[in-house]
Order: sequence, then structure tokens, then C-alpha cells
Amino acid sequence: ARLVVGADGMRSLVARKAGARNVIEHPRMTCTYYSYWTGVPSHFELYERPGRWIGVIPTNDGLTLVMAYFPQSEFSVVRTAVEPAFLEAVRSTAPGLSERMSAGERVEQWYGTGHQENFFRQAYGPGWVLLGDAVHHKDSITARGITDAFLQAQSLTGHIGDGLHDDAALNVALRRYENDLNDTFLDFYQGALNVAELKPEGRTEMLRKLVGHQELIDRYFSTVSGACSIDDFYNADLLTVLDQS
Repeated sequence: ARLVVGADGMRSLVARKAGARNVIEHPRMTCTYYSYWTGVPSHFELYERPGRWIGVIPTNDGLTLVMAYFPQSEFSVVRTAVEPAFLEAVRSTAPGLSERMSAGERVEQWYGTGHQENFFRQAYGPGWVLLGDAVHHKDSITARGITDAFLQAQSLTGHIGDGLHDDAALNVALRRYENDLNDTFLDFYQGALNVAELKPEGRTEMLRKLVGHQELIDRYFSTVSGACSIDDFYNADLLTVLDQS
């Protein structure tokens, strides 16, 4: 192959065989478990308290995904008794949701992991380039992984263009792609780590001040999802609301 694209995940074989080193790395921060319920009416919902984060997402066929995050330090305990730890996390963080879940039924097994690495790898070398979780992985708590992978694919193909068979042009394209990774995704990476600390006190106070300002609320969730940049979120309108509150 002229160029091998390693889009093969956090434990990338391409990265391992190519010897791609980590250029940025942070410790694991959370562990997470989730499953699917029927009979639990819901919208997209987030609940936080220190040490806990609960996400609720309506999915297909009337099912609702409920996901709980715990500190990484609790993984060895939580993994031995997932169901009671999960249900207690929901009860103590979102009592109303807990009641809705009691009236419904869990219809799938438990899924989860405590192995969420946080890193940027060397992005390219002679004949290879990394993409998606293979080049850059972060805690899943902001659910940006697949969004970032698509953006990286767009960046990579855009820079290469018709230069795949021109050695000099290809090397320039790959260097620009790596620069894009640093320029575009470092803020999202740090944002995910901030949420993964499971210390929502400052963020919770800010969100309280957004009540009644629907445009800013929409922009907040657009930022979390990746549709809006962090710089766009922290604009003059937001600062005015925070100063007035």
C-alpha cells in the first residue's frame, strides 16, 4: 500500500507495529457501565454530583440507554458488583430517574470498561498514518470519539488531495494533518478530562445561571457534542449572563 491508514482503535495494531509513541498522555480517570431499559420515558438527560455522572439517551425501538460514570479509583470495587453500584449511583444522583427505571425493565446485559486511555500518539511516519482512536483517545464521558474520527478523516483526505503519489507533497500533507490534530483537538481533549474529573461544582453553578437563556443552553450542549467550539461558547453573551447573575 502507498499509505496504510491505521483507524484500528485505542489498541491500534498499526501504531504498535509502526512504533508510534505517545506524545501526550494522562492517567485513566473514570470507569463506566451502561445498559438499556424499556418502559422508561426519557429525553437526553445528564445528572452530575461529585464522583458521579449519569447520562440518559433515548434510542431505537423505545429503548433508553442509561450510563453511569465512576472514578477510576473505584473500578476494582464496582466491577465486582456492577448492578448494585450502578443502581445506587443513579438513586443518589438522579432519584426521579431511579423511580422511572424501577417502573421499567432492563432488557440487555451490562456493558462497561475501566480501560479508557487518554493520549495523543505520533500521527504519522514513512508509509503510515493514524486516525480516530488510534491517534487520539480520551475518556468517553463527552461522547466525542466518533465525531472526532470523522473530522480527522476529513482533515486527512483534504490535506492529501491528489498528492498521494508525490512523496514531497504527501509528507507536507501528513505534517499539516498532525498540526490540525494539535490545533483542533487539544481543547476537546482537555475539556473531556475536565468533565472526567467528576467535580462538577463550578460547571453546575454556571449551568444554573443559564436557566432562562435557551440560546446559551443550546450552545452549551452543542459544545459538548462538538458542533460548537469552546471559544464560540465562551463568548461575550455568556460572560454578560454570568456577570449579571
